[in-house]
Amino acid sequence: MLARKMSTTSQTPDACVGHDSADSSRLAPEERYRGYVDPWDQQELKWRALSGDDGALVRPDGRGYPVRGGVARFVECENPTDGWILDRLGVPRASGGDAQSQESVDSFGFQWNWDHDPRTEEDLRWRVAERFSLLPSAFAGKRVLDAGCGAGSQSKFLAKAGAIVTAVDLSSAVDSAARLQELCGSRLAQADIAHLPFSHGAFDIVYCEGVLQHAAATDPVLAEFSRVLVPSGVLLATHYLSPKGLLRTARWTMQEWLRGRAQEIPRDWLFLVSGIAAACALSPGIGWFLRQSVVPCNRRMLTLKATWSNVYDTYGQHSFQRYLRPEEFVAAVRNAGFDREDTADDGLVRAVKRPDGRP
Repeated sequence: MLARKMSTTSQTPDACVGHDSADSSRLAPEERYRGYVDPWDQQELKWRALSGDDGALVRPDGRGYPVRGGVARFVECENPTDGWILDRLGVPRASGGDAQSQESVDSFGFQWNWDHDPRTEEDLRWRVAERFSLLPSAFAGKRVLDAGCGAGSQSKFLAKAGAIVTAVDLSSAVDSAARLQELCGSRLAQADIAHLPFSHGAFDIVYCEGVLQHAAATDPVLAEFSRVLVPSGVLLATHYLSPKGLLRTARWTMQEWLRGRAQEIPRDWLFLVSGIAAACALSPGIGWFLRQSVVPCNRRMLTLKATWSNVYDTYGQHSFQRYLRPEEFVAAVRNAGFDREDTADDGLVRAVKRPDGRP
């Protein structure tokens, strides 16, 4: 069981050279590519090296998935290097199923590659540990999956806390995570969290913050989290909640209407408008009104870039942005084979996988 909290309290890949490989949060090279399975049928994958951190993870039938820059690629990308790697190794591309729309993947990749260091230490401490009533030391020595890692700031926090981190994201933002010195030697994958490329019982903790509401459906993702957790493994997750009260409902209705209109705007223009809205929200006078109505802000990070990113995150061109009632979220977690250990406001759940993993 995780230790409870007792009180509230970009670099290039070359930076990996010389990093202390004895750190327990780092995987040795021969271990980094071990333990992968095909996300669609769980067949074991074998590492085949090309050069450095480029190679392939190969199925028993000879087909495989490229590994580029130390990141296993289970999502077909437009990067021609992936095909070149497989061609050099003589490995046909394994065909997977459908993930999200390319527009949605590109939108998140664009956001988090731009805002690749989005969190202050104060915000990370609160986001990853304190609001789950945990101390950072609770992660030390644990195999932790950061499901939907974005640019990797929360993975970095987990690694610094001593966790053995595996970071997964559907978008190209995972490349920003791969450049973090704290994640050198960690396992990274570009994959759909509804179809994870890891074997049963591979992790002690699954951490999924700010991601579930953007998946095509909540239940299949929670079922995957249960599959890859050990018995009595811990789930730390959040989900957008349906608003309560007249004022919150009015604000949500206005934001959803604006989001519908924003989908019709080209991405670059939407990004520019998001920046203008963020600047106005931080200005005297009209700023207070905007922050209370249509401009989402993080009170721990009232900077232009953080607010700009929040606005784009709310109105960006991603396929899914779902809201659940608290009881619906708890029921989904239980149906996936978890016992709720603790919940709080703002769509937060901490749960433990039942020993048999059954609903």
